[in-house]
Amino acid sequence: MVGASAGIGRALATRAVQAGADVVLVGRRQERLDDVVAQAAGGHPVVADIADADACRSLIATAVDTLGAIDALVVCSGASGFGMVRNATQEDWRSVFDINVIGPALVTAAALPHLAPGAFVGYLSSESVGRPRHGLVPYSASKAALEETIRGWRVEHPEVRFCCVCVGATLGTEFGRDLDPALAASLFRSWIAHGHMAQTMMDVEDVGEALLEVVSSALAHPGIDLQAVTLRPPGGLIDGGVESMLETLAENQPAEQA
Repeated sequence: MVGASAGIGRALATRAVQAGADVVLVGRRQERLDDVVAQAAGGHPVVADIADADACRSLIATAVDTLGAIDALVVCSGASGFGMVRNATQEDWRSVFDINVIGPALVTAAALPHLAPGAFVGYLSSESVGRPRHGLVPYSASKAALEETIRGWRVEHPEVRFCCVCVGATLGTEFGRDLDPALAASLFRSWIAHGHMAQTMMDVEDVGEALLEVVSSALAHPGIDLQAVTLRPPGGLIDGGVESMLETLAENQPAEQA
């Protein structure tokens, strides 16, 4: 489980361990991984930054030493900067592509020789792909590149089941944790005006539970290639109420930030 220290990855990892799975928990922050192990009462923490190519290879080597063959690889890590595309620097672009595209590709390449027959490989994408919005263009572009990479993996390795999980607005993640309130208000007004914001948002714990059910179902049915799943909140779109949305987001940010 890559990206197990926070957000959706943490929710999924915790439930997987509690359900009896033997899980290697990968994240950048030791203390956060230790919290996951304590909460789940199990799991094998591995500190690694998938923006580093050597770390991608090393974490898979550690996983194989710990688990043997890999039944499921789920990449939940993600980077998202906020700002207009005209202002994006080379470092801004590099950061989101390193974490959202290149890292997952290198982790997958390292894992391929160690995947068990019928293994499931899943990646989290975003509903913003194909519908770019103000302030999130590099992020959306990186997720679009991730989705094309997933299709490429299927072409070159049809024996492996690769799944793209498109996730909509979710509360309780670290997405937007460093977003300036003034910029947030401006962006949200734009997103509402362009029909990008739903009236409700999903809860991170619910999303983690749903993803566990997806992975469990895929492993229970190795004869079915589950290629795409979309999780998004029900209901219509917001037509106002930016301030209340900001308050809701602030109230649901994780208490610990690192």
